[in-house]
Amino acid sequence: MPTSVISWHDTIDEPWLKLAPIRVGEVPSGCGTPEKYILLSQHDQPIIRIDAYRSSEESYPFNDAIHWNDFLVVGWGDCAYLIDIDSGAIIKHKLGIYFGHLYSRPEYLLVASGERLWCINRSGSIEWTSDVLGIDGVVVHDVTHGIISGEGEWDPPGGWQPFAIMLDSGHKAK
Repeated sequence: MPTSVISWHDTIDEPWLKLAPIRVGEVPSGCGTPEKYILLSQHDQPIIRIDAYRSSEESYPFNDAIHWNDFLVVGWGDCAYLIDIDSGAIIKHKLGIYFGHLYSRPEYLLVASGERLWCINRSGSIEWTSDVLGIDGVVVHDVTHGIISGEGEWDPPGGWQPFAIMLDSGHKAK
């Protein structure tokens, strides 16, 4: 796929209004107005329009969207959505707590929440889920020689503790 641009908007107009939306989040009956629009374009041409709806029960401290392999990946609320760019099919992964960050390589996608990491394979399936790595944030600093190193926040604010887990399993590195 050629170079693509992903942008977040509060409102949209033409030509995006002509594009059929893919809806994520807590979509109300009758749809209504989404909280955000996530737009994927190539060479200034509209490709995908995501309408993201917000739930009052979820926390939204972070959101992100990336183009990864054949997917537009959206972190929103307490979920990671993998939208197939060709078909529009959605794979939804519930994170159990708010979405944090996305870390990608062609072979895998790491999704961080407020507590854990998920490793997702090229088909969009979960390979593994880590144990709890923090209680209010997980960040990845590096992936080297099959070891993911990062920090989890255990005593907010600022009580970050390092971790090292295996890329192939999500288990603690020895």
